[in-house]
Amino acid sequence: MNQRIKSRKLNTALIIFVLAFVFLFFLCYLFPYTGDDWGWGSEPGIQRLNNHFRDLNGRYLGNLAVIALTRSNLLKTTVMSATLFITSLFSYRIAGEKRWEAFAVLFFAILATPRLVFRQAVVWTSGFANYVLPIPFLLAYLYLIKDVAQDGDISYKKRHIPYVAFLGFAGTLFMEHVTLYQIGFSALLIAYLLFTRRKVYSVHISYFIGSLLGSILMFSNSAYRNIVDETDTYREIPKSLLGMLKYAANAFEKTIYQQSMFNNIVLNTVLAIFIILLAIEFTNRENSKNKLKNLVVWLCAGCCTAYPLYAILTVVYVGWPLPGDARTRFEVIFTLVTAAAFVIITLLCITDKPKRRRMLFELLSIAILIVPLFLCNQLAAVAFSLLTCFLRYILLSWFHIS
Repeated sequence: MNQRIKSRKLNTALIIFVLAFVFLFFLCYLFPYTGDDWGWGSEPGIQRLNNHFRDLNGRYLGNLAVIALTRSNLLKTTVMSATLFITSLFSYRIAGEKRWEAFAVLFFAILATPRLVFRQAVVWTSGFANYVLPIPFLLAYLYLIKDVAQDGDISYKKRHIPYVAFLGFAGTLFMEHVTLYQIGFSALLIAYLLFTRRKVYSVHISYFIGSLLGSILMFSNSAYRNIVDETDTYREIPKSLLGMLKYAANAFEKTIYQQSMFNNIVLNTVLAIFIILLAIEFTNRENSKNKLKNLVVWLCAGCCTAYPLYAILTVVYVGWPLPGDARTRFEVIFTLVTAAAFVIITLLCITDKPKRRRMLFELLSIAILIVPLFLCNQLAAVAFSLLTCFLRYILLSWFHIS
């Protein structure tokens, strides 16, 4: 009987996976080439290749992918749909899920990606090649090391060492902020394990070295030297600490708070539901009779619930409730308070230590990803593709916990 139920669940999951891939394939087939896709797919793309992308950027794998994908719609459709499916599958497995319902939630979250991010990161082939293609490389590594949050011993096979070195190296040759994330994350992971377990694992060292070598190759492109020398006509960097702070404030007010949290209305709404369920469980728990803790938890849950409701109101009633700069300042503060509330909820309500560590890792990853974006003077919604992927992963983790 149990074997029959298990077989039925497996068949259901398989059907869900196949339907999801077929849907993605036909959806991606409908996406037209647009913007500079035409340039990459014609003579200018070949000229850039022959010039080894000198003075352009160090996104070597991303650039090669654009040239290939803009020459065959079938190849573009296959790679796009496979990448989106594999990204979902890795997130599903990293979260430790086996229920097909969890995959359905994750798939729904992909379709609920903010319109501007989806249009620039998936529909736009050039954006996809640079911003979405590196995600499976990162998630493959995260899947391999998913047990680092557990309390028990962890071990890796020696044959994984060259694989993770390749994942680290290849993942850095698409987008600058992803490259910096890989360096920062892999270094912090080594330091964390050295502090907590008094051990250094060759797999983590291998990934760090691969990422480091890839970043050296990327930033050896003359384009970045031109930016530093102020001879680049399109990009620039601030020249002083005050300039950096102004850049950061401007980037956060104009783009970061909106694309990182505020515009994810559907995802934030579903997250709020899971948070309320967790708050109810926390209140009913025998060891949670501390009234102050209960008050803090419900204030945080209320903040996380009010945040997407306010975002919905701003869509329904354009210009409500505050005009211009006053509204922007209010939304920035509201976003920061909600982010803090989310961290507090995580610390107080998740009692399972491995799950709490995993959730904190996800939040830390988002913070590391955002930091380089503070210094961008040309920041588009497409830059938040990986961050949106982490938000979907957080959603799946909350679904798993709830």
